Amino acid sequence: MDLGFDIEPLSVSELYAQQFAHRTYPNPAADKLTIEGIERVGAYQVYDLMGRKALQGSTAGDAIPVNTLPPGMYLLRFMLGAVQQQIKFMKE
Repeated sequence: MDLGFDIEPLSVSELYAQQFAHRTYPNPAADKLTIEGIERVGAYQVYDLMGRKALQGSTAGDAIPVNTLPPGMYLLRFMLGAVQQQIKFMKE
């Protein structure tokens, strides 16, 4: 039966990549970390590599202020829909 449109099967990983594609810059970051490809981050948490919460907050945009963090490696966690996202970044 012809429904008038093409249907292409996608794997779960292809759907995931299309839905959650984003780019994080600059890395290393000095003042702010921008996440391109999403409209807004909302609530977020930043952890150091020892698992300690270093920063938390909420933003209506796509940029996270990191100017108060000491230099080092960090993990940024935030929810994108029902999926938790985690991004590793360096603060200079």
